[in-house]
Amino acid sequence: MDTVITVKTEKRSGKGKQDAKRLRKNGKVPGVLYGGDNEAVNLAIDLEDIRLIIKSDHGENSILNLQYEKTTTDAMVKEIQLDYLSERIMHVDLIRIDLKKTIIVPVPVVLYGEPIGVKLEDGILEFLTREIEIRSLPGQIPTEINVDISGLHAGQFIKVENLVLADGVQPVTLPQTVICTVISKAKEEEKITEESEAVVEEEKQPADKEA
Repeated sequence: MDTVITVKTEKRSGKGKQDAKRLRKNGKVPGVLYGGDNEAVNLAIDLEDIRLIIKSDHGENSILNLQYEKTTTDAMVKEIQLDYLSERIMHVDLIRIDLKKTIIVPVPVVLYGEPIGVKLEDGILEFLTREIEIRSLPGQIPTEINVDISGLHAGQFIKVENLVLADGVQPVTLPQTVICTVISKAKEEEKITEESEAVVEEEKQPADKEA
């Protein structure tokens, strides 16, 4: 990761719902910067800058050159809070980082290729873990983790411990976590049948009589 996004912000003194509402009306989003040895700082960030970060190659894992007043600091997005109804950006948490120290972040997993088990063995692909946590220096965070699944036969799977990661990138997610698997369609149908029969059998059981 070489790209650094410069974000010019404003330090804000106001607090509460009314101040946050005023900021959003003016195209800004309330945020807070914390971490490191310094105190937390309340900031007002342009909505367009946040959208730029989200749409960038590294998304929320982008390195930010955060500027406010006469201060410049390296930071990353910790969390973007959305309105659960409209998905409008409501608040942003930012964390200070040291470019020389490793951090832990989630990175998306991307599958490519068509498994042999699907193409020739009538299997079904199940994508179980779509992101994993990794530890690396901020400048070495991968955009995504690509996994070649073309060699997977029915009944086989890929776990975190099977992933090939770049030097300096270490998985934090448990090694035995299954990323994806190819299930035999016959076994899947057998499983569904067994579950259906169990439900029917349960429905046949007489209800407990009230005392």
